[in-house]
Amino acid sequence: GITKEWNFGQIFCSQVTSTLVHEQLGVDRKYLKPIEFNSPFVIESRGKPVTITLFHANHCPGAAMFLFEVGGKKILHVGDFRWNQHLMMKIPQLRSFCNLDNRLDEIFLDTTYCDPKYRFPSQESVISKTIQVVDKEVALTGKENILFLFGSYTIGKEKVYMSIAKHLGMKVYVDRRRYRILSALQWPPTEMRLLTTSKSEASMLVVPMGHLNFKKMKEYGSSFSSTKALSSGFTRIIGFRPTGWSYSAEANLITRRNNGTNTIFSGE
Repeated sequence: GITKEWNFGQIFCSQVTSTLVHEQLGVDRKYLKPIEFNSPFVIESRGKPVTITLFHANHCPGAAMFLFEVGGKKILHVGDFRWNQHLMMKIPQLRSFCNLDNRLDEIFLDTTYCDPKYRFPSQESVISKTIQVVDKEVALTGKENILFLFGSYTIGKEKVYMSIAKHLGMKVYVDRRRYRILSALQWPPTEMRLLTTSKSEASMLVVPMGHLNFKKMKEYGSSFSSTKALSSGFTRIIGFRPTGWSYSAEANLITRRNNGTNTIFSGE
């Protein structure tokens, strides 16, 4: 794997990935070659020129698809990606391949979910459904009385909790380590201002995915209620476990589990 001892040559990647690999894994910057999206550049391999172009993979931050053009052949390596026709068809090279205006000679395809049983709702529909759920719960309880927990990985799931924060006009608490990671994602200042490392400023927080259980939720409730000014604390804790939603059926996109007044929403 890639560790701070890496010395096996250059790593070609997106700018965001380059920053994360340096800051989180400790790889020396001299081994990192960040490449702008949609900007072809040429390297030499075994005496032959190879043109490389990176495209947004619509996956986790920094994820990229690589197009290699060598010896008249065009080879696409997609890695982990999420196809979105509206977004992908805006990329001239991909649009050209899809319309058969140009030939793609080879494609290296991630086939993890290459089975008809997996149905992929769009990210937009997942976020829209989550907002509907949040609005319903807020109408019942009042947002000032709810502590919202959002499960996340080291990176990933940012679109869910940031969309809710914007919708409700609330700040999101993240610990200092996660704040450093999110600072590397090149978000605009308006997005970064929605984040805080102060518990007293937020009633939305991002937690490790494994903490989305009723025992840990009560611990978070006790910790954050003690920082809530002029209040006796939160009356409800609502958790969201985004993992799994991307391959659930649309009709059952989000399910719920209750424990007293606390609730966890998750994919099936």
